[in-house]
Amino acid sequence: MSTRKILIVLTVFVVIKAPGKGEIGTPLAYKTVDSLFRRLSKKTGIKVNPHLLRHSHASELIKAGWDMTRVQKRLGHTDIQTTVNTYVHLLDEDLRSAYKKYLQCRGQK
Repeated sequence: MSTRKILIVLTVFVVIKAPGKGEIGTPLAYKTVDSLFRRLSKKTGIKVNPHLLRHSHASELIKAGWDMTRVQKRLGHTDIQTTVNTYVHLLDEDLRSAYKKYLQCRGQK
């Protein structure tokens, strides 16, 4: 009997509607975001915080091939080493994929 891994992805869309309290695209205050995440965590039983999303976003940008200096700027880090040490997580699959790409490029020259 073979076993299959199943990946369950939970997508949560949060729509904040506060007429007269700012324009769409205006950053929310830290206190507002913190309160929102605490309420959502309590309701869903899923421990989540805003920093988790920041971490995921940064990791996805890096996996998508963004230059590290751009990721550094987007995150507001003054030292690029902070970005590299905190957000770069090389997975085995990433390493395999990068090495295959390298071998393909090498074979073409």
